[in-house]
Amino acid sequence: MRRDHLTREQAEQWLAEFLHEYFGVERARIHRDADIYDDLDLDSIDAADIVLKYNQIFGRKVDVRSFKSVRTIGQAIDALYALER
Repeated sequence: MRRDHLTREQAEQWLAEFLHEYFGVERARIHRDADIYDDLDLDSIDAADIVLKYNQIFGRKVDVRSFKSVRTIGQAIDALYALER
């Protein structure tokens, strides 16, 4: 478990790698404007998995409920990165 601060770029890289490795999303489909549900074919359970894994790996406490309003990769990065500031 990492506790050091991440840059926004590191959070973005982690998310892209996780989406590719864990869900099999093609890297070319992962960009800030991609809709998590419509473009990447993920669901709310998958979104919760993103938060839970992020918390586990980096020792954070991102609330899964904060992802209810998240639609795009950019919004997901913002929500994950919010605890780094």
